[in-house]
Amino acid sequence: MMRAGAEYILFVTEFEPGHYRINGGPTGRLLVQEGGSITHLPGSLISPADLPETLTQAEAEIFDPA
Repeated sequence: MMRAGAEYILFVTEFEPGHYRINGGPTGRLLVQEGGSITHLPGSLISPADLPETLTQAEAEIFDPA
C-alpha cells in the first residue's frame, strides 16, 4: 500500500482519459526516502542493484538518457 505523505516514482499507463493504473504492481512503484535515496517496494521484481541511488540520478536517467 502507498502511504499518504510519502513520495514515490510511479510508472503508469492511462487506460481511460484521466484514469491511470500503476504498471506491474509493486514493480511500478519506487519509494523516495528522506534525503532522496530510492528503494523498491516489497514484492518488486526490480533488483536494488538496478536502481539509481537517488531521486536526482533517477530524474537524470529518465529525462536525459545517454
